[in-house]
Amino acid sequence: MKNKLNITTQEKLDMAETAISKAKLHSILDVKGDFEYKHLMDLHKHILGDIYVWAGQPRLMDIEKAESVLSGLSVRYCHHKQIPAEAKAAIDELKNVNWRNLDTYEQKAEAFSKNMATLWQVHPFREGNTRTVTEFCVQYAATQNIFINQNLFAENASFTRNALVMASIGEYSDFSHLNRIVKDAMESGDKEG
Repeated sequence: MKNKLNITTQEKLDMAETAISKAKLHSILDVKGDFEYKHLMDLHKHILGDIYVWAGQPRLMDIEKAESVLSGLSVRYCHHKQIPAEAKAAIDELKNVNWRNLDTYEQKAEAFSKNMATLWQVHPFREGNTRTVTEFCVQYAATQNIFINQNLFAENASFTRNALVMASIGEYSDFSHLNRIVKDAMESGDKEG
């Protein structure tokens, strides 16, 4: 993938992307917004803008990604021309949850997982969707006094991504894995916060 660093091998690009995005996530509070579509785009630009020219812009083509947990099949991501509308709808759905009426970690984790998976399935970017959507949703949760230990997601990045995949396969969606890590991250976040 063409990049600002002129890296020509996927392995080196993956290593650079991981290191740079990890550092950028530590300064993510510099990105302010009102939890709308533009805020999502701004977060992505902050996280991957040092690597890709197109960071912070929606993808311009439809994509498929072979998923090992789906035996090489892909999640059906949003059509690229529908990204702004679908992302806005997913964000509105997240914001329409009455978070204060959810009493237990199980209830909060279930609602959070569903909404996070909905936004993730839009897959607005060519790369960096899991990091960006997770950051966006975690920041939004904090505005609702729900504190999430993001380190749990980062330390279990493959599990988290696979859980998002499994939660995004239509009528066969399985939220149990995503609910589990979200619940654990909420419980851990409350202890830290």
